[in-house]
Amino acid sequence: MSRVARAIEVDEIRGMMEAVVDAVTKQVPGAAVLGIEGGKIAAMLQTAMMGEVPYTALRDGIFARPSPSRSTTCSPGSSPRAEVLTS
Repeated sequence: MSRVARAIEVDEIRGMMEAVVDAVTKQVPGAAVLGIEGGKIAAMLQTAMMGEVPYTALRDGIFARPSPSRSTTCSPGSSPRAEVLTS
């Protein structure tokens, strides 16, 4: 959470985000979010999962600020914990 603007703004950077991305469909079948306002990020990811939206839609989307949801615009590989898994 040390790269999440809202977490930095309120000085609460403890936590983590991790998502699994299907290498073929580019969809997010699962994720874990622990941190400030993590429920908002989880709800956004859940909506993408339900709509079978590829992670690129989240990465490239423009979202209202300041919001933790902005942290989903990090692409796999840009964060030490982000990676695309092959099946």
